[in-house]
Amino acid sequence: LASDLALPAALVPADQGGLGFGAIEAMVIGRELGRALHRGPWLGSSVPAATALAAAGGPAAAAALSAIAAGQATACLADDELLTKRGDADAPMADAAADGTHLIRGRARFVLDGAAADYVLVVAQDADGGSLYQADRAGVAVTALETLDLTRPMATLAFDAVPATRIGPAGAGPAVRAAVDLMAGLTAAAESLG
Repeated sequence: LASDLALPAALVPADQGGLGFGAIEAMVIGRELGRALHRGPWLGSSVPAATALAAAGGPAAAAALSAIAAGQATACLADDELLTKRGDADAPMADAAADGTHLIRGRARFVLDGAAADYVLVVAQDADGGSLYQADRAGVAVTALETLDLTRPMATLAFDAVPATRIGPAGAGPAVRAAVDLMAGLTAAAESLG
């Protein structure tokens, strides 16, 4: 899909190596991939993760978006509140470390492509009301979930003081959630129709 159709680049902004498509195009792609029962990481990586990175912005987001658009990397978005619509005590939290990095603690359930993605993006609560972070993949404990729909592999990701870098401005979490909720909801619905 990356080399022939450039689908990983579909929702990546054009100034970051993507095609800059919007919701309409995402729904068309989602419907066709749903019709084919596509099992690849497009829905998890190119929709919620790429949308989150584009909404947060900044140099780290631009680098990750370029890698996704080129088909060189995949990403997952761990956001327990977005999927469960409830604030659990175990939801990911970020604390600032003395060296300027952050440490993520908590757990995110139902993470689409969470076991296989190259980049682990986390919307975590912090002192700024929630921000987007890129967690160190090596420190994340992954439990693959058995799902009824085999085209949507999911996992639970556990964070126990996992080092992370904030992506975009502090406090961007609510805006990231709103953008992802809209784009992922529309695309997943279109995929189901396919």
